[in-house]
Amino acid sequence: MHRKALRELIPEALFGLVLFVLSLPMYKLLVPILILALTACKKDPSQTAGTNSYVYESTEFVDIQTNFSVVVNTAQLFVNSAAPYQHILGQVIADANETKINGNEVEISDIEIDDIRVSGIELYSPYDSDSIAANLQSASLILAYRTSSGSEVEKILGTYSGLNSGENKLNFSLSGDQLDEFISNRPEILKFKFNFQRRPLSTMKVQYRVAFDYAYSYGTREDKD
Repeated sequence: MHRKALRELIPEALFGLVLFVLSLPMYKLLVPILILALTACKKDPSQTAGTNSYVYESTEFVDIQTNFSVVVNTAQLFVNSAAPYQHILGQVIADANETKINGNEVEISDIEIDDIRVSGIELYSPYDSDSIAANLQSASLILAYRTSSGSEVEKILGTYSGLNSGENKLNFSLSGDQLDEFISNRPEILKFKFNFQRRPLSTMKVQYRVAFDYAYSYGTREDKD
């Protein structure tokens, strides 16, 4: 076995002992036994699993008419800096890095994320909800990514289902689809699309909140370096 490969298998403090054993006449019999004993002492990673959510939420009111097309009476509202794959993975890594074993940092391995779904879509409009509802024909929340040719591949996550006038919210029915395969393409476009009967005369200011639920698992081992 090459010396460099051997060093990677066993703790640094025992490397000198192994070199000594290698110099003995019976090393061919002793080395497999020694390596087996040393690697068996190295603990397997502790497994952590659970569920969590990643939320996109506007902190200010946004006017739907900002991206309004007069020709077809449609509008689009983009969720800023949306990148679900990257953000969910980053959240899992950040949470894992908070873990301590015997007061030491940890090594993270075998991160898995699955069962990604939209769990909530909210559009809150305390000032213009009546105007929106009176003129709105349909609306949907769309996740999309661009192909190498520049075209967009879209996935509808939810559709408008009516106005909750008591809470000034536009309700959405969720698709319920698992998004693992779609999000593996790393979509970075998350937008609301609105179809109107006609363009409202007043502003249409809303706040949005979109939540993604997911399951995760990863291994941790004490980092003694």
